[in-house]
Amino acid sequence: MLRRFTNTVLILFLFVGVSCSRPPTIADLESSPPPELKEPKVSLHTFDNGLKLYFLENHELPTFEMGALIHVGTIHEPDGKLGLVTLMMEGLKTGGSRTRTGDEIDRELEQVAADLSAKAEKEYSRLKIRSLSKDIDLALDIFFDLLREPAFEPGKMEITRSRMFEEIRRRNEKPMSVANREFQQKLFGSDSVWARQYKEETVKVITRQDLQKFYAQAVGPDRIWLAVSGDFSFDDLTAKIEKRIAGWAGRGAGDLPKPSPVKKEWEASVNLISMPVNQSAIALGHFGDKRFNPDKYAVLAANQILGGSTFGSRLGDRIRTELGLAYSVYSDFSFSTDYGSFRMLTGTKTASTVEVIQESKKILKSLAEGADITTEELENAKNVILNQLIFQYEDPFEIVSQRMEFDYFGYPPDYLVLYQREIRKVTLDQVRDVLQRYYFPDKLIVMIIGDRAQMGDLSPLGAIQELPLDND
Repeated sequence: MLRRFTNTVLILFLFVGVSCSRPPTIADLESSPPPELKEPKVSLHTFDNGLKLYFLENHELPTFEMGALIHVGTIHEPDGKLGLVTLMMEGLKTGGSRTRTGDEIDRELEQVAADLSAKAEKEYSRLKIRSLSKDIDLALDIFFDLLREPAFEPGKMEITRSRMFEEIRRRNEKPMSVANREFQQKLFGSDSVWARQYKEETVKVITRQDLQKFYAQAVGPDRIWLAVSGDFSFDDLTAKIEKRIAGWAGRGAGDLPKPSPVKKEWEASVNLISMPVNQSAIALGHFGDKRFNPDKYAVLAANQILGGSTFGSRLGDRIRTELGLAYSVYSDFSFSTDYGSFRMLTGTKTASTVEVIQESKKILKSLAEGADITTEELENAKNVILNQLIFQYEDPFEIVSQRMEFDYFGYPPDYLVLYQREIRKVTLDQVRDVLQRYYFPDKLIVMIIGDRAQMGDLSPLGAIQELPLDND
């Protein structure tokens, strides 16, 4: 279906979209004029208990994939028990049900080469199962057993807790991960639900009773949406699900805590965390914006020109290609339910730390102050953004999952078409305008992770705030 469409598009790119005088590069393919991508028809059904189903048939392979989007995430955790939702989701995956132990489920899934996964996100959580279509009944039995009556076995819970302790202990192994974490906490505040992280002391105090109570309060069929694709019919699937949810009542609106609004206030600062590493990881930025800002499409185009990709962007062309100071350099402007963040991210050799920061600031400042942007540059940026959709919409399960997520956040049903239309409509004047109104080169938070002793003279950066490394 869409996979065949995608392959056709790529073949056209190879033979039409680029010169035949040389082999095409990824950059060529991304910047070629994109076709309009249309979402295949997704079937919807809401069961009497509020459970919602999104379905897309896929007869190319004899597979079954189902993902539950559960309307609870880490932003809903109580302050003293951060890690609760992560423990809960891992407990769903590994902790068994009233009728099956966790080990029994593992054996049953292994026998049919099926896979079960779980993940806690900020605003929601996911439980996913994948199997051959011939094993759909077993997969559905296990999936709904876990959702309806999870056991949260104590032994499995302790294994997960130990893994979380190990993850905490290893958080500082990758400098760029540290830079991202510390930048977000500097911007939002370390106690903000958008930046906080669980610690050993918060995970340690979570009990099995906490999981059971929280799950009972927060999760029910009316707070679960299902995305499904596979080699079977919609009517057969709804009948199978109906059978397995009989007697499962909705929870009602509930009382999950709502995060306090983010105040879009910050001050410029240069922050340094010294670590004995060979390279510096650098994050520079400030707040992004909210999801439904009408200027979003122009801001995305501006970010693509600035550094949306390492190749073909202002940051990449200057810092990587011309100066050879970084292998990877890029920018990201995010839109969220509340304010997201804008970041320019670079990894460079320690001695080049100051130069990379100065060059990044200079490039952003030149754009924000009206540096010439060509029509070709804008068109290439729009083409890259639109061509990326092709790879995001290659797999039927990804397509139906994305549609479900768009609905969850309140986008219109035709958002894929709207998104492409609005990106194509972006003009040079709009890009120049948003660069002045949404990007603040003189008000950047700079976060540097690296070996202070090897950086040389940092005085060109101004006052430096040296911070301790967060070890928990």
